[in-house]
Formats: sequence, C-alpha cells, structure tokens
Amino acid sequence: MLIGAFVAGPVVARELESGTYKVAWTQSVSPRRWFAAKIAVPAAAVLGGMSLLAAAYTWAWQSLPLKLLPGEWWWRSIDMLGPVPVGRALLGLAVGALAGLLLRRTVPALGATIFAHVLLAWPLESLRRFLVRPATDLTADMPGLVRGSDDWIVERGMIGPGGDRIPEPECGMGISPSTCLEQHHATGWYLDYYPRSSMWPMLWAEAGLAVVLAVAVTGVAAWVVRRTYP
Repeated sequence: MLIGAFVAGPVVARELESGTYKVAWTQSVSPRRWFAAKIAVPAAAVLGGMSLLAAAYTWAWQSLPLKLLPGEWWWRSIDMLGPVPVGRALLGLAVGALAGLLLRRTVPALGATIFAHVLLAWPLESLRRFLVRPATDLTADMPGLVRGSDDWIVERGMIGPGGDRIPEPECGMGISPSTCLEQHHATGWYLDYYPRSSMWPMLWAEAGLAVVLAVAVTGVAAWVVRRTYP
C-alpha cells in the first residue's frame, strides 16, 4: 500500500499536477518513455528490497521456534513469506501508477491507491484457497478441528447418502456425532485441509496471480498514456 501510494503521488501525479513532465517531453522524451522510466526505478527497488525483506523474514520464520513468533503459523503468515510480498508490492506499484495517471493530483491519487489496495486485499486472500487443491480425509468418526499448527483446516462436514457434501451440518445441542450422522443419513465425515507441504505451491501460485494482475494493470496504464498523451 505504501509503495503504491508513493508511486501514485510523488512519482506520477505530482509531476502531472505541477506540469514538470512537460520539461522532459520537450527534450525528445516521449510520454511512453517517461512513464516507463517512472515505474522502472520503483519496480527495481521493489524487486530488490522486498526480495531481501521477504527472504529475511522467511529465514527467521523457518529458523526461530514458534514460541518466539506466537501464532505465526504458515497459513497465517502467507502475506509475509516467500515471493508473496514481492508480487503484492509489484501489484501495489502498478495500481499506484494507474491512479496517478488517471487522477493527476497528488492527494486524490494517494487516497485512491490506498482504497484500491484495501479493496483488492480481501479478494486475493479469498482466492488463496482455490489456487491449490486441499487434501481430504474421510473418516467414520467426526474429525477434530485442531490438528497442529502445520495443517490449515478449511472445511469439515458429512458425506451424504448420494456422495454429496454437507458442510458443518446442524445437529442441535447435545446431539452426539453418531446421532447426527443418522439424522442426515450420512455415511461418514470429511475434512479438507492444507498440509505443510502445500505452503510453497500456494505461495508461488498467489505471487504469480499478483504478478499477472500487476502486468495487466500496467498494460492499462500504458494504454492510458497512449490515449491521453499521444
């Protein structure tokens, strides 16, 4: 969010608002080259700086005992591990550049970038579960929802008589799991979860999604430059 706000305001919108961009354009620098230079330097800084920070945090997370990082299990730390921070930072940069081009005023561009970041955060986190297929356990007895910090449990329920799923069925107070099975004519229980081995595939998948979105947003920004400043 901060990277995007910086690119939106001081880097892009402030030049358009003050008119200093005209100096560069009168020195045989085309609008497209100007825009490319404006995002190339921050992008290089993001790739270098965020990669180092993410690598340092990932090393600390893997090396330090969990008691020194309470609650920082892998499925709660995805935003800070591996390539995910780098991909999200590049997406923030692209959104900031687009906001600066569209609004051309520093403060509105800053606000729009922050709002867009908040708006994008929830969908990206919600898609996380669909990027990698979870593991499934089928049991006759109701499985617990606590399997240790290495397993991210996402759904529990029953297998219906036709093989359909009944997520977290309503059984009523004081009803035993076996009685609940009988009430729903179910044949057993299922538990969907992501084991520790799913961590790196999920990290790379989410980072890849963020980079694809960043490329798409940058393409839109380049189109805006071509249409607005031919």
